[in-house]
Amino acid sequence: MKGFGAACLSDAELWHYRLGHLSFEQLKFIDPAVCNNNRHHGICQICPLAKLHRLSFPLSTSRAKQCFDLLHLDIWGPYPYSTHDGAKYFLTIVDDCSRATWVYLIAHKSNAFPLLKAFVIFAENQFGVTVKVIRSDNGLEFKEKTTLDFYREKGILHQTSYVDTPQQMALWKENTNIYCKLLELLCYNPSYQLSIGVKPFLLPLI
Repeated sequence: MKGFGAACLSDAELWHYRLGHLSFEQLKFIDPAVCNNNRHHGICQICPLAKLHRLSFPLSTSRAKQCFDLLHLDIWGPYPYSTHDGAKYFLTIVDDCSRATWVYLIAHKSNAFPLLKAFVIFAENQFGVTVKVIRSDNGLEFKEKTTLDFYREKGILHQTSYVDTPQQMALWKENTNIYCKLLELLCYNPSYQLSIGVKPFLLPLI
C-alpha cells in the first residue's frame, strides 16, 4: 500500500524518488510506459538543491597602484617527500601590483611568520616602502597572536577570504600548482642545488 506522501504522486514521480532522483529522461529507458502517460510531472523541490552548482567566481582585474601595497600569502603542502633539508611546504608571497612572487621552502607551517616578518623588513629597507595590506586564507599560521601583534605594530591591515570559499584565492591557488610542478623539476635536476630557508625563489606570476 502506498503511503500518504506517495498517494498524490504519479508513477513517474514515485520512481523518480525511489531511484535517487533519477531524471525523467533516464526513467524512459527503464519503463517507457511510466513516463509516457499524459499526467504532468511535478517539479521536484529537492533536485535543484542537490544537483545545481554554484556559479563560478569571476577573476578580479583590479591591482594595487604601488608595489608592496598589497601582498597575497599562501602555503602549500605537505608534499609526500621532503627536500634534503627537510622542507615539505612552501610559502608564496605575491605582490599584487607587479605580480612578482617569492617562494620559500619551509619544513613546518610555523616557519611562515618569521619569513613574513623578514620580508616586510626587507621591503622597507631595500625599497623604502611599507606593506599596507596582507591578504590570505583563514590559515591559523597567519592569525596567531604573535602575527596579529606584528600587523598592529606595523599598521598592516590583514584581509582573509571567506571560509570554504577558495574561489576568492583562485588566481593564487592556480599559480601555486604551477610553482609546485616547477619546484619538482628543479629537484630532479642534478646540476641545480635547491636553496632552502631564507633564500627564496623569485618567480614571475603567470
